Amino acid sequence: MNELQVITHNGERVLTTARLAEQYGTTERRVSENFNANKSRYTEGKHYYCLEGKTLKDFKNSYGISVSVGERTAKLYLWTEKGALLHAKSLNTDKAWQVYEFLVDNYFNPKQKKQTLTDKQAEALEIKKTNARVRLSNQFLKLAKVDTLSTEYKNILVSKAAEALTGLALIPLPQSEQKMYSATEIGKMFGVSAQKIGRVSNEHDMKTEEYGEWYRSKSEYSTKEVDTFVYNDKAVERFREIFGK
Repeated sequence: MNELQVITHNGERVLTTARLAEQYGTTERRVSENFNANKSRYTEGKHYYCLEGKTLKDFKNSYGISVSVGERTAKLYLWTEKGALLHAKSLNTDKAWQVYEFLVDNYFNPKQKKQTLTDKQAEALEIKKTNARVRLSNQFLKLAKVDTLSTEYKNILVSKAAEALTGLALIPLPQSEQKMYSATEIGKMFGVSAQKIGRVSNEHDMKTEEYGEWYRSKSEYSTKEVDTFVYNDKAVERFREIFGK
């Protein structure tokens, strides 16, 4: 996590889309897509500021070079601490949550500011952090209830839920006793596409515990989570029989 230059707007610390994406390990496009897909949840002045016209010109004069704002940029979004939280929710990755906690402690609420907090403010900040951990833990538990997932994968999600809530690995992650392969990996073995592997496995009723297990994954270009089947060594041998290789 790189040290960030402090930029402020309306008396509070903010981050540009580029800096937010860099810290969360994603792209500006992904941040913009998440914002557009959940725009009703964002409130201007609370979660973000949209700079245009003279306001943007004044910002460029103050920070343009240091934060890489292009001369032709007509509209610039600045994200507050609460806006950064919504983006962490949309990404919902371990790195995004870790970075968000880091930003809260070291950028939006630097240590020198925390030293002047009243007991009531400190308590409110701790409650906010606890609520964030509870929300993340609940996300893992919600996924663990999906019927199509294997028992092993559900146990992993429960373990992650406990860790998210307490910060400690209270429940050891189960160790898989067999190597698992994605449809893409199986396809490369036999010189066919992942789509064909999926069709063949459906035709031969292979998406069962005998040949692998279901788990929950997130699309590379979307925040939507989908059920994905992975195959074991027995499935590889079955494909070998089917393809005659």
